[in-house]
Amino acid sequence: MRVHLEKPPHNMKPNWRKTAQSGNTGSNVDDDDDEEMVDDVEAGAAPPAKQPRQSEQLMSPPSSPAPCQSSQPESNRPCPSPGPSPSASRSRSSTPPSRPGSQTGFRGPLDRCLSNATAFAAGGYKDEEVTSALAFMVCRDSLPLRTPEREGFRAYSRRLNPLYKVPAEPKVTSTIEKKYTLIKQEVGELIAAADSYSLTYDLWTQKYTMKGFLGKTIHFAKDDELISVELAAHPMPQRKTKENLVTVMSKLCEDWNIDTEKVSAVVTDGGANIRAAVKDYFGAEKHVSCFAHALNGIGQTVIELHSKRPVPTEVEEEDAQPETEIPENEEDIDDPEDANQGDDEEEEFLPTSLKALLKKVKRIVLFFRSSEVASNDLQAFQVEAGIPKNKALRLIQEVRTRWNSCYDMVSRFLHLSDFVSRVLFKVQREKSSKRKPPPMLSADELEALTEVAALLKPLAVVTAEVSTKKTVSLSKVIPLTAYLKTRASSYEPNTIIGQNVKHTLLTQVEEKFDNIERNPLYAAATLLDPRFKKVPFSSPAAAKAAEREVGRLVSDAIAKSRANERAAYEAAQEEQVEPQRAQPVAASDHSGETDDPWSVIDEKVRLSNAVADRDRAGGLPIELRQYLNRPPMDRKSNQNPLKAWKSISGEYPHVWKIAQRILSITATSVPCERLFSHAGIIGNQLRTRLSGEHLDMLVFLRSFSESQWFDGVTKI
Repeated sequence: MRVHLEKPPHNMKPNWRKTAQSGNTGSNVDDDDDEEMVDDVEAGAAPPAKQPRQSEQLMSPPSSPAPCQSSQPESNRPCPSPGPSPSASRSRSSTPPSRPGSQTGFRGPLDRCLSNATAFAAGGYKDEEVTSALAFMVCRDSLPLRTPEREGFRAYSRRLNPLYKVPAEPKVTSTIEKKYTLIKQEVGELIAAADSYSLTYDLWTQKYTMKGFLGKTIHFAKDDELISVELAAHPMPQRKTKENLVTVMSKLCEDWNIDTEKVSAVVTDGGANIRAAVKDYFGAEKHVSCFAHALNGIGQTVIELHSKRPVPTEVEEEDAQPETEIPENEEDIDDPEDANQGDDEEEEFLPTSLKALLKKVKRIVLFFRSSEVASNDLQAFQVEAGIPKNKALRLIQEVRTRWNSCYDMVSRFLHLSDFVSRVLFKVQREKSSKRKPPPMLSADELEALTEVAALLKPLAVVTAEVSTKKTVSLSKVIPLTAYLKTRASSYEPNTIIGQNVKHTLLTQVEEKFDNIERNPLYAAATLLDPRFKKVPFSSPAAAKAAEREVGRLVSDAIAKSRANERAAYEAAQEEQVEPQRAQPVAASDHSGETDDPWSVIDEKVRLSNAVADRDRAGGLPIELRQYLNRPPMDRKSNQNPLKAWKSISGEYPHVWKIAQRILSITATSVPCERLFSHAGIIGNQLRTRLSGEHLDMLVFLRSFSESQWFDGVTKI
């Protein structure tokens, strides 16, 4: 078959079209190439000879193989250097391209199709890459393992790239298992390289299968960054007794190559079984109780107040009458029909009871969340007040196990109280709801509720502050405890409920955190935070005790460093081969001492190093004394104390090592609770057949970002 160019008349616009001598015109026209030719001619370039079609190349006699016609991926295939590209040939020269079989860099559409087909074939680099991305999506978004088998996903994939063969569930599962093994090994190397680390443990029972799991997270400092990894949600094969927990803890430490000697602290909640297991396996001195759970206990105690009388003063104590208790059979409302109870039952509660006041608030919230009319009216009134419809707020119902959810409910109710009052009045007047609306709080009750919110707000702020993710929290405990005491003491409520709440709050804070400054771990963390140092301590004696404890740790670090340096020097001396040369033999007397002129100087240098490591005045290492004498850094401009330490670590290297070890300890077991929140999303009611081993893998892999998944956990 021949191809020739049909030249147009001189008075017509050039339009280089192909025709076949067989007379079947138009059957071999390539529209894309034609448009490129027209553009080139209009730009002033000479009309090029048409490149032979791919079918002609395949039909041509075999000759030397073209270097670029390979089944390798396009990105990995080397292209020959001779000759410009076809587009450059068309634009710069009228020289026709070489015929098939010649050494040329041209690659036709068929080559690209073959390359893509090979890349997306089983085992091709594109197939492996896309399958890995699919496994990442399943893990990161907590999707079922059978997601690729769903009809909608397969239809989407076919239209996205028909060449990719979507794998079935077994292939996705095996990909996840391989990735788990790989990332687990990389994380294990990071753990092995760490000088110390802290752990958190917690127990969880899956709601739909009633299977027990032990959660574990690890935290350590890598340079000036705090690293936190959700290691495991390990299934408990038996009951959650102390002995069984110790067995599982031992297995997890062995699986992750965790050296118990490097464990600086283990944080748990107040559960008796898990506390006993940690103390038995790691040692009682390494156990730390969760600070957030202590705060939650204070909040729960405050909101469960039953007292109807103000707290007696010291003068009134002798004549104080027994407090009247609210009947124990009164329970929170869970059924919307309970909102229809009459006003007579409401009158049984006096406004001096916090529990009764919260019950009235919960009934109002429940009415709004169960009545479409009331909910719509609440939104409409906010829109009338100038609030955008998409920013209109709803009332919040509390969660029994979280006291701060009660605070959120009260705060939102007070914020919307004007709108709530108008809606209740409107519904009552128009009788637009099937349910009878509950009565609105009185002015006195609103005042009492406002005081309760003001007293509980510092507790909520502190809880949120110590529960943040991947931030230093241990050094905040003493300053935040002092903040709680100061705020609660300075507030003067007017109502009886407010007075009761203040008294209970102060009592609970004193009982739980009275000796917090004398806790060696909390005190050392505060002292080693360059933003705080001794400032938050209310007791000078506690600050001095913290100095001595940190001084002991720094002295041990210095001694260990000196010993390592001395051992390394002696080893180098033994291995060093000196050139043979004549040296005078040192004379010795009858006592065995040599006449080496440097022996006295060497001994004095060794003694001076030991003396230089201690401050004669306070008995502290000079390095620590200089650090403490330095003014504290600004907290607002140094949110991360590890980064703040990085700028001064060269001046106090041994103190910096101790700071890395202690500041990396988390003050709460919230990371483990966050792990189980993820586990609950993964093991939902649609995935009850998911094995405990695969749930463990998915929880671990879910915590890694896209860059960590594809590029390695060195970016962790």
